[in-house]
Amino acid sequence: MSFFFKLIQLPLLFIGLTLYCQSNQLVFDHYSFKEGFPATQSLSVCKSKSGVVWIGSEQGLIKYDGQSFKLYSHDPKDSNSILHNYCSLVKEDKYKRLWISANNRVEVFNPVTEVFTPVDLHNVTPNRIHSFYYDEQKDKMWISTSSGVFIQQGLELDIETRNDSLFKLPFNFLSKDKDGLLWFANNEGLFSFDESTNRVLNFFDPLHFKNTNRKYASISNFIDSNNIIWIGTWGNGLLKYDINKNKFEQFLFSKTKFNLVFSAIQSPIKGEKEILWIATSEGLKGFNTKYGIFDDTINNFFGIKSHIEIPVFGFCPTNTEGLWITSENGLHRYDPNKQIFPYSKIKLPDPFKKSKYAINEILKQSSLNSDTLWLGIPYIGLFRYLVNSNKILDVPSTLKNYAHKDVPIITCYIDSKHVLWISASNFGLCGFDIYNNKFIVQPFSLFKDKENLIWSIEEDFHGNIWMATEKGLFVFNYECSKYEEVVEFNNYLTQNSLNISLHRISIDKDNNIWAINNKDHRKNNSALLHYIPKSKKTGAIRKDSNYALQLLDQPNGLKIINNKLIIFSNNGLAISEADFNRINFKYLSVKDGLVENAIRSACSDNNGNIWLSHQIGISKLDLEKNIISKYNSSFFSNVSLGTSEIIYDSITNTLQFGIFNDYYKIDLGKLAKNDSVRLFVNSIIYGNKNKKSWPLKMDDIELSYSENKLTFELSLNSFTNSNENTFYYILDGVDNNWNKSQSNIISYQALAPGDYVFRAKASNNLGNESVNSVMYYISVKPPYYNTWWFQILIVVFVLFLAYLFFKYRELQKVKVEQLRYNISRDLHDEIGSNLSNIKMLSELEVLKNSNNSIKIFDIIVEKTNQVMQSMSEIVWSINPNNDVLSVVILKIQEFAIDVLEPKDIELKFDIKQSNSLKSISLENRRHFYLIFKELINNAAKYSCATMVELKIHVLKNTVHAEFKDNGIGFDAYGSYSGNGLKNLKSRVKEMKGTISISSSSLGSKTEINFPV
Repeated sequence: MSFFFKLIQLPLLFIGLTLYCQSNQLVFDHYSFKEGFPATQSLSVCKSKSGVVWIGSEQGLIKYDGQSFKLYSHDPKDSNSILHNYCSLVKEDKYKRLWISANNRVEVFNPVTEVFTPVDLHNVTPNRIHSFYYDEQKDKMWISTSSGVFIQQGLELDIETRNDSLFKLPFNFLSKDKDGLLWFANNEGLFSFDESTNRVLNFFDPLHFKNTNRKYASISNFIDSNNIIWIGTWGNGLLKYDINKNKFEQFLFSKTKFNLVFSAIQSPIKGEKEILWIATSEGLKGFNTKYGIFDDTINNFFGIKSHIEIPVFGFCPTNTEGLWITSENGLHRYDPNKQIFPYSKIKLPDPFKKSKYAINEILKQSSLNSDTLWLGIPYIGLFRYLVNSNKILDVPSTLKNYAHKDVPIITCYIDSKHVLWISASNFGLCGFDIYNNKFIVQPFSLFKDKENLIWSIEEDFHGNIWMATEKGLFVFNYECSKYEEVVEFNNYLTQNSLNISLHRISIDKDNNIWAINNKDHRKNNSALLHYIPKSKKTGAIRKDSNYALQLLDQPNGLKIINNKLIIFSNNGLAISEADFNRINFKYLSVKDGLVENAIRSACSDNNGNIWLSHQIGISKLDLEKNIISKYNSSFFSNVSLGTSEIIYDSITNTLQFGIFNDYYKIDLGKLAKNDSVRLFVNSIIYGNKNKKSWPLKMDDIELSYSENKLTFELSLNSFTNSNENTFYYILDGVDNNWNKSQSNIISYQALAPGDYVFRAKASNNLGNESVNSVMYYISVKPPYYNTWWFQILIVVFVLFLAYLFFKYRELQKVKVEQLRYNISRDLHDEIGSNLSNIKMLSELEVLKNSNNSIKIFDIIVEKTNQVMQSMSEIVWSINPNNDVLSVVILKIQEFAIDVLEPKDIELKFDIKQSNSLKSISLENRRHFYLIFKELINNAAKYSCATMVELKIHVLKNTVHAEFKDNGIGFDAYGSYSGNGLKNLKSRVKEMKGTISISSSSLGSKTEINFPV
């Protein structure tokens, strides 16, 4: 290449690079103490598969989930903590473990259990751990150190060492090329290694460079998509090694400073494969690989230096949130989502360059021409602006007198006939044909007076120009070429005591006019107005009768967009269907996600989204999905004055607006559409303890009744304005509706025993919803005394006690019966036998002795018979074998037969028993038997009866008994000696029964009823 060609090429290269830098004026997020970053430096960074960012720092290992930072530092009392705080390297393996270098000791960190485990390098203690390289396909971790290379493979933490001389050498960095060869770099040169053959293939020595007594001292190496190795060095800048050409080249970013390059990476900006981003001791620099030129002009966004000038150590590229950058002053991030607002600084003509006023009006010259705009700036004038070339053109000479700084322009409008309408306070209203460069409507002084200024201009579908003025509604008809007052509308306002001063108008799809009045918020006669030109009908919704209008207070404007009526003010926005008979406003404010409440203007794009301009940014409303996205000051940087009218160009699919004297154009096609926004559960805390080993997958959660406080820590892997991420959650069984919060900490206190389902989802500040949701089934166990098994146990225990009780009673009853049986047996055996002997001896003596003696012995025999009979009855009554009712009845029958038959008294029995084994108590048995014994004895002795009927019927639990004779009867109500009748009644009473006695000369009858 000739010297002349090089001389020509060099300025062209610098011009090209300058244009490159100007077209990519970058914004970097910076995380320091102010943003909660708990360290001074970030030494390394790694993005995990779970969406969390891990940062190595001089204070320890730091976790960042988009919502908050968490520091893991050394704790002398905790053997599971990190060994040392100086964490210089972080790398993740496929098991989601983190490999870290802490003060040159290797440790593995488990993010779930939060335990650090030291790794034994076979008792080798290197004085420096240089790098980790993880081959995920082979599940192999390579550790390059000052004492050689160590290898770990698989789940176990066993370290493999090689006897090859190569693996005993100190290496600073290693990486793999597209052919699968490993490249090792150290201070001596480059080595390539083939794993399949286990052989070192080549050694490349760049030799000593000029002007230095040191070798190149590699720090890092990066292999680009062209299979070129870029090596960062200690003091010798950037080295390029072309594998195919076996050629080294050196590039210095400074001729006077120490050329320390820590790291290099391909540019994350689309279409810039030829650009490398270089981390140096002098900050972040750009390197053009095509021309071999360094440049550090990645800076100057809105006049604020946003490039990184302090030492930068390394990078971590991601697909979702851009490029993470570590530095001596915290953590930085290049966010593609924040590079979407290219702007042009408008070069205003003298003497207005230092104007402090913002662009107030932006008008498209034609729907067919997206390049030319008309810009209005208060107290400066009206200008034409060529967007693509960023040039200001003067207005045509015929219009200059109506568009300069001394003309207080109130509003402008360009209609479909390319007529520019200008309303100003010193000449009224004029209509200027832009393409024919002439007035079609001369300045009309009717609207010159301050009492009748025009505040808003709109064109309907018939080409009529409608004007909102201080004196009401007016219309300009092109066919008649004259202004007309809309008399019926203005009269309606006057007659209904509404302010006739109109502030803004808009026209719906049916060509109806909507307007708002009363620019002065101190008045109470403002309303939303509706006018139908076809029928000339007017309607109004007064502010004092509509809550949404009261919230808005003093509207800045109204628009009909996609058949939606939108009214906006400094207090938010109200939106409704554009149907006057179905007005139902929905009020939106900062609480609903707007950038701020003060809204300057509104427009819509081809997708039906509504865009709002605020004082510190813009908001997007997706009415179909009910999502609000906001682009605030973090996108624009240092914006403090209000934005202008915002317009949409359907040809280029761009939004256009102005801030200060700068013009912005947003290509909506480049807006981030992040389809991989994922929601994660970082931890679950219960009972004031963090369940470190908690399965963070969707699983069942069981809590004891004493651990009924539950806290979820969520994160969303969307880092653009992550403080504005929104989390939606519901706990079925507690919440009736979904909750909304910008806090990622969700807590529930004192959950009652029962089953619950926790569900959560999220969206980022751009309105992108998470592609997943989380759900946990939660069971809070009741206290043991409220559990079903305990209650069953109590029931069983009570039943067991009842069983014991009744068993005891039964045993006692058996004992009593046994006692009765023994007594009856003893009476029968002992006393009965003795009485029988007495009787027998008495009878023998009667046979031997005289008559007097016989009488005495007869008496003895009789009395003995009575005693024996009584004793027999007692024995019978206490014998438990006779507790059955049928036995008692049989005993009564036997007694009746024994007593009455010798008297020749006929007996009739009528016995019916539904249950022959029906039992009867001892007392009732005794009373029952003695009652009938008394009746039978009386019949035998006193009745003179020839027939006796005995009737006993047992029905269920009642005994019905009758005793009837055909004797001479007795006085049932008279006085008798003895206690027979009285005893009968007394015994029946004790049996809780009833007795009925009747007697006549034809006989007597006794009826008894008693329960059994």
